[in-house]
Amino acid sequence: MKIILFSLIISLFGGLLLIPNLLQAQQEIVTYRKNNEQIVKDKDSADYIRIIKPPQPGSELPQLVEYFPNQQLKKKGNILDANSYPKFQGPVIGYYENGQKRTEEFFDSGQRVGEATYYYQNGQLKKTMKYGKKGSSLTFGYNEKMVDTLVNYYDSLGTVLVANGNGYVKEMEGEDYEEGTYREGIREGEWTGTFRKQQYAFSEQYDKGIVLSGISRDTGGKQFTYTVRESPPEYIGGINKLMQFIGKHYRYPPAAIESGVQGTLLVSFVVDNEGKVTDIEIKRDLGHGTGEAAVKTLKSSPKWTPGYTRGIPVRVSYVLPIRLNTH
Repeated sequence: MKIILFSLIISLFGGLLLIPNLLQAQQEIVTYRKNNEQIVKDKDSADYIRIIKPPQPGSELPQLVEYFPNQQLKKKGNILDANSYPKFQGPVIGYYENGQKRTEEFFDSGQRVGEATYYYQNGQLKKTMKYGKKGSSLTFGYNEKMVDTLVNYYDSLGTVLVANGNGYVKEMEGEDYEEGTYREGIREGEWTGTFRKQQYAFSEQYDKGIVLSGISRDTGGKQFTYTVRESPPEYIGGINKLMQFIGKHYRYPPAAIESGVQGTLLVSFVVDNEGKVTDIEIKRDLGHGTGEAAVKTLKSSPKWTPGYTRGIPVRVSYVLPIRLNTH
């Protein structure tokens, strides 16, 4: 019997990990998510629904489609792999809950490339960006040296705030904002704002689009310093060690062996802000105790180093595919 690992579908309140995948989905994968991409148990507690579909007629690629609770389309585009973190390929269109277009972007191997346009909920053009190809290096987390450029930025009435990459903006995102100066299309000098629904305020210093230093403060005045905006959780020893841990500790149930059960399990879990593995759930079960064995394995996992956003420890959710083969 074999246990073939490994790829992660990652929902970060921050960065991403992209690693080669061994699986090909043959059925839809449905997850319920909050706006920060945290996976939740059911539709009623979700901000949106993500469906990853097998290749549609006329396409060789799987498709990612997201819907708001009111069934309005939220996002749609093709992806390279159904079981790893969604790496878009080709045009991707996003929408507001009222049906207005929100984003028009183009991706190559999971990276935004070329020009992209963004809109306000009233249909007014918000900004245009220019993205460059970053190369094929795989990263886990936000790479501060990957600098894209802002071309133009408008307020919701159409007034130009940034022209040809130069100007000052205060950009709102829900209850939070970020404001500062753009010079030749990239952030420069001091930027300030709030995040996590105004629970924290921050001040960052930029040089040619790269964060040099930052300070976050909670509502009680406690300070957190950082030099990297986003850093994801890390399993002690890295991803290869995690793969080895799962392979060593997963116990193929005898009933599953006798029945010749094989296929791909999907198990979700959260690495909390202390690095503990919590909220383990079976998303796709193969029966005969295979899902329960995966949950038991993850419960025995040692602590991770937690992830951080602007110096604040955060919860990060994952979906882990485990492929089982009795041969």
